Amino acid sequence: MYLSRKCLFDGIAKTFEARNYLALIVSFSTALTMQLLPGALWADMVFGVSVGSVVLFVLKRFSKGKTIADIADVKEGKIEINGSELFVDGIYISNLLGTENAQRLFQTEGMAVVIYPREEHFRIALDNYGQRQAALFEATRAVGIKRYHFTRKDYEKGRIVIVLVPIIRDIDKFIAAVRQTPLLESLRKSHAVMKTNWVGKE
Repeated sequence: MYLSRKCLFDGIAKTFEARNYLALIVSFSTALTMQLLPGALWADMVFGVSVGSVVLFVLKRFSKGKTIADIADVKEGKIEINGSELFVDGIYISNLLGTENAQRLFQTEGMAVVIYPREEHFRIALDNYGQRQAALFEATRAVGIKRYHFTRKDYEKGRIVIVLVPIIRDIDKFIAAVRQTPLLESLRKSHAVMKTNWVGKE
């Protein structure tokens, strides 16, 4: 259990902290170019930005990993409330909506997406708790979170649900954030997942 959690956290850290290293390298390249080139300030800025853009393009090109969009489809889910129970597309989510305020929030402001794996073996990646938390993190980073957030999985069909009450109610941003969530380091050792091409097909 300890080793499993350690690998999970290590995978999350490597995947998301890589962005910090990209920013560091790009900013260093830009600043170094501006310092080495003698000339007017505006010229230094133009060359610095140009070099930084090229470095960013190259790094992103060669460090790009797979995302949820490569192995699954992400669609808007329909929120349903039955008493204190919350459902999305018929999938039971929670029974914690015991107050009228919570029910009203989900009815008027709640958003949900459902992740559909394209192949049965893609469930290996999506069923991973860390992967679902990563998708939830990306979603809240894109649209914010006013209150409540849940992630649940459908054990029969492998669907994954992410539902929340956001600050910015923009379903397109929500879906895009989940689609662009990178697959974690710990999942890249699965040949069944990683041998797909860029559109998620064998």
